[in-house]
Amino acid sequence: MSFLKGLFGKKKKTERIAKPDVPRTPPPPPPDFPLGDNIISDADIRTFADLDHHYPLPSGFVYDQEEGQPPAIVRSADGVRYSFLIEEGLLTFNDPYTKEDGRTGYKTTEVFKRGLR
Repeated sequence: MSFLKGLFGKKKKTERIAKPDVPRTPPPPPPDFPLGDNIISDADIRTFADLDHHYPLPSGFVYDQEEGQPPAIVRSADGVRYSFLIEEGLLTFNDPYTKEDGRTGYKTTEVFKRGLR
């Protein structure tokens, strides 16, 4: 019976070793423009001009920002506006389209970050 007492009996308290305080780097401040539905996780993007400098869009697309509104990617051919996501050096935006069976599909456009000059 003594072996059962060791299994189910009162347990000894063990002291936990305190972890040293690790200084955490604060997150980068948000850009100087409203984000809206866009998500930007890149410390190099501080102003609207930084978008085109670091993430040049393919032909047929431009960045646009109306006063007081968040920036958007606009397709030049028809003026359709897209929100975008930037993380880990990659900008992406989705172009919805209707499939033959009537469901909605998405064409994702990816733009890699250009190095600093």
